[in-house]
Amino acid sequence: MKAAMRAAIPAGGAEMGQRSPRVAAAKEQGSTSTPSGSRGVGSIVPMAPDPGHWRPTIGVQGQDVSAHQGNVNWQSQWNMGSRWAYVKASEGNYYLNENYAQQYNGSRNVGMVRGAYHFAIPNWSSGADQARYFVANGGGWTADGYTLPPVLDIEYNPYAGRTINGFYFGNTCYDMSKAQLGQWAADFGNTVKALTGRFPVIYSTTDWWNTCVGNSTFGSYPLWIASYWSNPTNSPGSMPLSWGNYTMWQYSSTGPFEGDSNIFNGSYDQLRTFARGVSYPSNPAIKSGADILTTNASGRLDAFRASGTGKITGPYTIGSGWSDATAVYVVDWDQDGVQDILSQWSDGTLKVFRGAPGGGFYGAVQVGSGWEEMSLTVGWWNLKDPYPGVIGQDYLGNLYRYSNTRGGALGNGTLIGTGFRGHQLNQLDFDGDGSQDMVTRTADGALRLYRSNGVGGFLNETARVVGSGWSGMSAVSSATNFSGSGSQGLHARAGNGDLYYYPVSSGTWGTRSLIGLGWNDASLISGAALDVETTQGLDEEDVLAVRPDANLYRYQGTGSTALSPQDLIGTGWSGLKAGFVTDWNKDGALDIVAQWSDGRLTVYPGRNGSGFGDPISLGSNWKNWTLTVGSWKKADPYPGIVGYDATGRLHYFRNPGGKTVSTGVSIGIGWSGLDIAQLDFDKDSNVDLLAKTPSGDLKLYRSNGAGAFAAEAPRVVGTGWDIISSYSGVRSFAGAGSTGIIARTTDGELRYYPVGAKGSWGTPSRIGTGWNGLTIFSAAAR
Repeated sequence: MKAAMRAAIPAGGAEMGQRSPRVAAAKEQGSTSTPSGSRGVGSIVPMAPDPGHWRPTIGVQGQDVSAHQGNVNWQSQWNMGSRWAYVKASEGNYYLNENYAQQYNGSRNVGMVRGAYHFAIPNWSSGADQARYFVANGGGWTADGYTLPPVLDIEYNPYAGRTINGFYFGNTCYDMSKAQLGQWAADFGNTVKALTGRFPVIYSTTDWWNTCVGNSTFGSYPLWIASYWSNPTNSPGSMPLSWGNYTMWQYSSTGPFEGDSNIFNGSYDQLRTFARGVSYPSNPAIKSGADILTTNASGRLDAFRASGTGKITGPYTIGSGWSDATAVYVVDWDQDGVQDILSQWSDGTLKVFRGAPGGGFYGAVQVGSGWEEMSLTVGWWNLKDPYPGVIGQDYLGNLYRYSNTRGGALGNGTLIGTGFRGHQLNQLDFDGDGSQDMVTRTADGALRLYRSNGVGGFLNETARVVGSGWSGMSAVSSATNFSGSGSQGLHARAGNGDLYYYPVSSGTWGTRSLIGLGWNDASLISGAALDVETTQGLDEEDVLAVRPDANLYRYQGTGSTALSPQDLIGTGWSGLKAGFVTDWNKDGALDIVAQWSDGRLTVYPGRNGSGFGDPISLGSNWKNWTLTVGSWKKADPYPGIVGYDATGRLHYFRNPGGKTVSTGVSIGIGWSGLDIAQLDFDKDSNVDLLAKTPSGDLKLYRSNGAGAFAAEAPRVVGTGWDIISSYSGVRSFAGAGSTGIIARTTDGELRYYPVGAKGSWGTPSRIGTGWNGLTIFSAAAR
């Protein structure tokens, strides 16, 4: 009987949605009528898919196929954006898909997550019988993260009203009552659960299920709903009895993909945990991958919970002791369904704090070291990997991929790109093709898109600019599921502390929305990568400057009288009067002393490998002072300040402990109108004072190293300096131990003047143009 039925049904048997009203109407145009008197049934002739068919803008795209699609070109489907597939394995207990192996294995080989479905013929044999047949012939499941759970396709009778090989198939409900069909589905599901460990997904339509089954007790089974609409939409419509939401949605039988086209209702990460069969956690500290974490100066860790509709609530404190973290990322690192934290620390370690299902976190697990000079981004860069991994960028601009093969420590890095110096990284599926892309931000405020192939590399194409004006953002991070299932976008903090969400769909930006105020209190925002350029700290040959956009930039010195391109290292520097680079607290990291136009004087302590700490006030009555910073008094353990007030009286201010300044000591008069800088000009190991007069003379006031001037008249060491609008001393700019002056001319040219033995001048060189309008920091003399 089975063999005879197998021979009598059409080639390929029934396929998903075959008898739903809209699909049947479309496909009957291509069907072949059965000759009069024949006992066979005409086969369904599949139409060529329309690759331009509309797609929902939510979820993860996928498809289902059967023997009707033959040997599928899976690479082409992957390139079109399909990331998961279901393959028909069986029908009744008499049919097996002849193309099952090619379809099931081929989809996986290109990187897809895949599973198998069974087309139910409930009046042919029992649910338990068909379940056993299905599981024994391709319908099994394993928790490897690549295998989707089994599917029960129970729907319109594909052979309604027909007699095939002497068997009458009945009406659209198989001539069975609601109670009978409900029991049949339960028997099938319980048998599959017993054999595989999982209840099957139920595929059906709202109309057929409510009409033929009408059972509301299947809520523990994931729902795959079939619902076709002529016009684009992100909603399948009403749900069948038993369900308030759906897991998958079959939205088209005519494209864009071969077979039927579908979405998974969630992010790619959720698709993988769905495949793995993890349980939903009861009360985790981080409720979803869309939540935002922050740290503050005291080390408190807070969570802001995402609603899934573009809003957040909070903060909710979930930890402490995070002061030394340099970046934090929300990720389900071990794919157990509970969100974890991958954290980067100032000592170079990478640690994972695994989330506990009932709240809190398990003890930290170190998964890497030596990352203090790396910037990273986290996600599914290679969709063939079993777990999300890391992309790391070193200070030279090299990009490496690190696989997380076991949900624990990272493997060795694989070079995937060069030339990314000065780029800050974020992963998101910008173009909506199902693969994580790299969107980078550079100091000029441009966002650039580097599209990926989804399996660990970039597409062979030139990056394109997809945004501008982002230089004023102090933190940018990717956001998935924030405004809906599978939604993509960026979070960005502006210089004033406002937090925005920028949605993107299929390569097009949506309208940004304000989601928070006062976020400058956050030291870190989850997902915002550590700027790799700041991991090096400052070197004495570097040049700092605030540009007219009020952002702070570093121009890294090469050690050979040249500067590297600018790196953004700070925002919100409007109102700066003068800036100085010095190791104010003598901890080995260069700090910034900032004099503000409103009279404030602050020091930003440098942190080795992690930028700068919170500013420390050095007073607020410095508005009318002209200052210079350096080791004026050799016996003092910390650098101090030499400056003159509005009357032209020159003072020296000690720095007694690396955090304050003492009361000034008068060391001279008549300094009004002079532009001053500290430098050991004559190389006698005492820091001297240079003063540029309004007429353009550069005068040397030698010191005795004890806090006073040498008993001699100043001498002119340069003339024609009236064309110089800014200057300061610099060390190691022309090599280790070298001394010189970096000066800007009135036409914006930047020059380097080397100073040789006993105060002799070397040959000056031009090192840049276009420097007018910048506030250039002075280097501290020592």
